[in-house]
Amino acid sequence: MLSLPRPDEEARMALDERTRHALHTKLLEVLGTASAEVLMEELARMPDDVARAGDIAAVRGDLETLRGDLETLRGDTNRGLDTLRGDLTSGLGALRGEMNNEVGALRSGMDHGFQVLRTEMEAMEHRLTAVFRGELVAAVTSQTRTIVFALLASQVTLAGLIVAASRILRSG
Repeated sequence: MLSLPRPDEEARMALDERTRHALHTKLLEVLGTASAEVLMEELARMPDDVARAGDIAAVRGDLETLRGDLETLRGDTNRGLDTLRGDLTSGLGALRGEMNNEVGALRSGMDHGFQVLRTEMEAMEHRLTAVFRGELVAAVTSQTRTIVFALLASQVTLAGLIVAASRILRSG
């Protein structure tokens, strides 16, 4: 019977020319010329890097390790994102509070400014009304004085005419 090393005994058998010749000789003894030639041709077509059961088991182990690492990374990432989300929510809440305070202060300042403006406008209205009344009184007083003097002058003129007429009538 053909005795070949098992994959668990030797991880990989390097096929050099001496090993190939020894294998071909053994196959000729066991299988005969035609079968040995066919098998050697098929073996020649196979790549040197064929995975064996041990290789596949090692890859599976590596994949399981990677899967665990990925799960750990996913957990760490989710925790980091949760922390970031909490920080962002907290920061936005603080910013919202600050903005509300600033808007409140601005609103209060504007209310005060408008109240000062209203007070100044009312004071200006009173001053303008007083000035207008003063000018109106001065104008009416001036006109009244002119009218009184005009009436007085016409009364004096009329009295002079009456005196002149009475002298003309007495002399005549």
